[in-house]
Amino acid sequence: MQSTFRGGRRVKIKYLVSAVCLLATALVHREASAEFSLAKKDGWELTLDGRINAFISVAQGDKTPEGVAEWTAGLFEPPDPNSQKILVTRLRSGFVQNVLGFQMTKQVTPDYKLTGRFALWAGASNERKPLLGSQPTVEAREVFIRLEAPWGAIEAGRDLGLFGRGGILMDGEIVHANGLGSPCSTRQILGGACGFAGHGALFPGFNAGAMYSTPKFVGIQATVGLFDPSVNSEKAYEITPYPRIEAQLAYNFENHVKVLLRACGNASSTALP
Repeated sequence: MQSTFRGGRRVKIKYLVSAVCLLATALVHREASAEFSLAKKDGWELTLDGRINAFISVAQGDKTPEGVAEWTAGLFEPPDPNSQKILVTRLRSGFVQNVLGFQMTKQVTPDYKLTGRFALWAGASNERKPLLGSQPTVEAREVFIRLEAPWGAIEAGRDLGLFGRGGILMDGEIVHANGLGSPCSTRQILGGACGFAGHGALFPGFNAGAMYSTPKFVGIQATVGLFDPSVNSEKAYEITPYPRIEAQLAYNFENHVKVLLRACGNASSTALP
């Protein structure tokens, strides 16, 4: 939450809003993401997990500077015509949105484990449109199947991409999983908040693809994935016949030290005129 209210009464409002945010943070502590067993049959176990959260964000300050790119300026609230200042309050979901997830697991053999996951993500805010506003989008962000074996793990479906995954996961684990973080924008709310994305961290997005991960060896693990090709219409590259390749080399020392090296590439055809 960002707030710069001045004056005795406004200071009280500031502390009240801060208290509400702290309460919301406490209500969505990690216990809320615990798995609940729903059913067991023929070696399969079905579990339910998720979270529900809401935050108040207050933004106040100067208007967007002249000369700023139009796509950037469009994300922010227009200034008051008299004061030329911005003041807007929104209710929204946090860095991790409202999630409802179902997961099925089976230990096929002592060395082979099969997992299937389907999780819906949804924000709390309406977009600011005429009448009642458009309803928040429900997105199937996680839909995948994974096979774990002594030789590594194979996953296919829709999941968090590899390029930028490490930074975003650390952002969630350390700072913003149970909070709001950067609100992304004051006008448009596309999903939840941004955390540190856009402030030094890249958001990998959820993509359709297939990944292979090696077994961990002294804390080191390599992962490579093939994902749906990217289309960059701004550069007129609109035909991408080959999948996007992403790779990650990770070192994790007992969750105290994490080092990540990532690479990404996408093959495209000749640019269209």
